[in-house]
Amino acid sequence: MGLFSRFKSAFAFAFIVATSGLRADPQTDQVNDFGFKVLREVQKSSGDPSNSSFISPLSIHWALSMLASGSDKYTRTELTKVLGSDKFFTSDWYLNTQNRLSSNASISEASLNLSNRIYPQKGEGFKILPSFENFLKKTFNSSTHALNYVRHKEESIRRINNDIENDTRGMIKDLIPPNGLDETTRLVLTNAIYFKASWEDDFSEAWTTQKPFFSERKRKITVPMMKSDGKSPSLKRKVSRRQKFPTSLDATAT
Repeated sequence: MGLFSRFKSAFAFAFIVATSGLRADPQTDQVNDFGFKVLREVQKSSGDPSNSSFISPLSIHWALSMLASGSDKYTRTELTKVLGSDKFFTSDWYLNTQNRLSSNASISEASLNLSNRIYPQKGEGFKILPSFENFLKKTFNSSTHALNYVRHKEESIRRINNDIENDTRGMIKDLIPPNGLDETTRLVLTNAIYFKASWEDDFSEAWTTQKPFFSERKRKITVPMMKSDGKSPSLKRKVSRRQKFPTSLDATAT
């Protein structure tokens, strides 16, 4: 099946530390609130509020929670305010969420991959606490890969980017640019999400046509639109529908 009957999305997020469909619950609501706040900031920073933005709040929230779990005092307090609660890194919420997402994907025959990794500095007088490493593994199902940023910066960047590329089935490449790390880097935390599934109701490629699309500022552009006519088995009541969606979506989250 091609683009018109499959949907893919991939997100990756990295935190670099240097020296110098789920059941609603309070944590889920807080992640949603966090996502809207981040989206507003992203749109502000773009310089054009009418620009469309596509982000993965869960990826950002996940990486920040990993960072918060290893912080203390003022830093921990500030990160907790941003996240909305300390229960994200003092409970099994993330691990349970990951298990539920994976279970739902398996039932629906979708492909879902969620990965969390930490890349601490190898040697050079730096040593990550075993308690922190074990906590991340237990709470976030993360894995640890020590790298030497001081002596092998390029090799370290390659390793991280290769892991992200593999986690997202090649959809995200070169997450960290050539000069994204330097000899002061001591820890990199990453989260990557890959999702692929069939549309519940497939769209016929033969019905795709070029149609006008109006942006928030009434700017008119022409884009390929998918169309479906008829009854949808996914709706509880029988209705005649006509749906139009863009045939493709390009998105990156960093």
